[in-house]
Amino acid sequence: MPLVIHIGSHKAGSSSIQAFLREQAETLRRHGVLYPRAGRGDGMAHHQLASGLRQGKAAQDQGKWKQIQDLRARATSDQRLILSSEGFETLSTAAVAQLQQLVGSGPTTILFYVRDVGEAVVAAYSQRSKSGSNTDDFDRFFEHSARILAVRRVEVVRRWVSVFGADNVRVRTIEPSCLVAGDLTEDVLSVLGCSLATLGATPAPRQNVSPGWKLNETLRWLHGYIRKTTPEAEHRTHCSRLKRVALEASAVLGLGAERGAYLTAEQHRACAGLTRSMIEDINAIMPGTRLAVPAGTRLVERQFLPSVEHVPPAELAALMGHVAVALLATPPIQAQGHVAQPRRARQANALATA
Repeated sequence: MPLVIHIGSHKAGSSSIQAFLREQAETLRRHGVLYPRAGRGDGMAHHQLASGLRQGKAAQDQGKWKQIQDLRARATSDQRLILSSEGFETLSTAAVAQLQQLVGSGPTTILFYVRDVGEAVVAAYSQRSKSGSNTDDFDRFFEHSARILAVRRVEVVRRWVSVFGADNVRVRTIEPSCLVAGDLTEDVLSVLGCSLATLGATPAPRQNVSPGWKLNETLRWLHGYIRKTTPEAEHRTHCSRLKRVALEASAVLGLGAERGAYLTAEQHRACAGLTRSMIEDINAIMPGTRLAVPAGTRLVERQFLPSVEHVPPAELAALMGHVAVALLATPPIQAQGHVAQPRRARQANALATA
């Protein structure tokens, strides 16, 4: 059975692809495409499999891999199987080689999407600021992330090609001009031998969309406050709760949609150069592939560096009030042997009066 492994990249439409595959799993099955539950359960993607390989614990997932091997062994000649997780792109060469052994024999295609570095670094900044893993402003984040992001995409291609061979790795940019029918979902389906028309389906709505700049900058500021006022062991729990209630409050207040401009003219030029170098390096690794350099980022030049100081005071106050109320309403958490409600109450009161 032919196997397709979609490995990312992060913030390049992966969640939308996975949402479509999960929602259309039964329709796909009727057309000979299997999106196995092994390694993803009720979730959208096979993150469990990627995590096990990354942590050197694939043996714990042996049962899941056995199910995938059995699917390949029982499949008819016209069936295809697809696995998807952007976590696969983080695997070491040794872990990729282990995955090759685990998926069993048969033709295997690795599917990897990249995007313009300017768009990618803004998306990464928004994602990490939203989750609490970044509290730096954009310029500082750009300084230590932009080049690394481009280099890592090339390294991913190099690792997977070294194991599966260039003929079995398919790399595309997410520029519409580079995709089948100008659409990411159609491009993935073309590798699986079908299309939206044959399935009678429509593309899945965009998933995991970055929030608007006002919410994003407010969250970044609040995550910084949490990191200063709570024990390190509690950061992840508090930041996760804060993100959830802030997103809910933003939806009520309508603050999450306004896109912000983050790149300066100089950063635009730097990203154009990084994108060109990334594409040229990928083409050199894969002689049979000639990726075109994207025409350029669709992002506009910024007029100011987005920060919480630029959020209109009335909107900030409304958001903070909603967040404080929601935090006080959530059940207490257990932290280091005691109930952490009093600390969170102090935090909520501080946020409401900030």
